[in-house]
Amino acid sequence: MASLARIAVLLTCGLIACGDPVSGEIASYHASMDPLMTENTRLAGQFLALAKSVRQDQRNLDGVVQQLETKVVPAAQALKSGAENVHPSLEELQDVHAQAVTAWTMQAKAYGDMVAAWKANDPAAFADAQGRLGQAKVTIESYVREVNRLLEPYGYHLDEFPPLK
Repeated sequence: MASLARIAVLLTCGLIACGDPVSGEIASYHASMDPLMTENTRLAGQFLALAKSVRQDQRNLDGVVQQLETKVVPAAQALKSGAENVHPSLEELQDVHAQAVTAWTMQAKAYGDMVAAWKANDPAAFADAQGRLGQAKVTIESYVREVNRLLEPYGYHLDEFPPLK
């Protein structure tokens, strides 16, 4: 009999969730974006490790740029593509999600432009790309604040840099 009661509770919970499409959309959006936030953490860690290696030893800058080109740029492109592949149906989420797409598009382009500027020996273009990378960071911070304003009433939260598992 206990198993019948458990089934009834599960069915009731399922019906309640089905009755609230906003809650279901919020849960779905969170499930789509949470892994991307983890990738954002991983990408930030890769970039910070490269920056630290430059501070410690400036003799291997070409190797750092190669790692930027072969590891960081593809990871940034994947993050951008992942965000572009999320299509929330709620209008408020669409507007906020556009910030994540914009931020990660800016970030991917900035990393690629840093590599191109280094190869072209163009310090001004490199500095410009670094500045745009900073703008991307500000945009993703804004996205996280805004999306959490929408998610938290439903019991969800996205961390900008969740701990890696």
